[in-house]
Amino acid sequence: AVAITAVYLGFRYWNIVASELAAGVATVAAVYALRPVTLRLRWDAKTAKEHLKFGSSLFFAELMMFLLFNSDNFIIGSLGGAALLGFYSVAFNWSTKVQSLVGQATHNILLSTFSRVQQDIEKLKGGYLSILEYVSFGAVLANALLLIISKELLTLVLGAGTGKWLPALGALKILCIYGALRTILEPVG
Repeated sequence: AVAITAVYLGFRYWNIVASELAAGVATVAAVYALRPVTLRLRWDAKTAKEHLKFGSSLFFAELMMFLLFNSDNFIIGSLGGAALLGFYSVAFNWSTKVQSLVGQATHNILLSTFSRVQQDIEKLKGGYLSILEYVSFGAVLANALLLIISKELLTLVLGAGTGKWLPALGALKILCIYGALRTILEPVG
């Protein structure tokens, strides 16, 4: 509701910021309504130092990952402009759809499954290699299919019969190979 209202009021891209802030406030309000907590603010230097020591390495690792995963968008947007970045974003998003699905399944299902058999090393190894085999086969197959139908996807599905998204075709074809490799590497992570 906030995003739609912000668009009608002319906030353009700021509607995303407004809707994310509203979602955060709504989530906090709902959690508080379900589970009220009285907050007491106090400062403990020893605890703060421990948290900073632990969290700083995580923060810098996440910062490096953010910079690494977004450097392509920054470079393409800076050198090629918004239109070229839009075409690249469409190609990138479609080429990593399989990886996103596999990543969710890998993180949500396999961790709990493997934790149950962590004492049986042979079962763990066999299960991991089996999952890696299936994921690799599925990733290569899905991305090869996407590579084959990429022109039709851009013209018929996204472009509604027009060539509006065809400038993304070259990047999509290259990124299909990247998508297959990234999906294969997902269980490794």
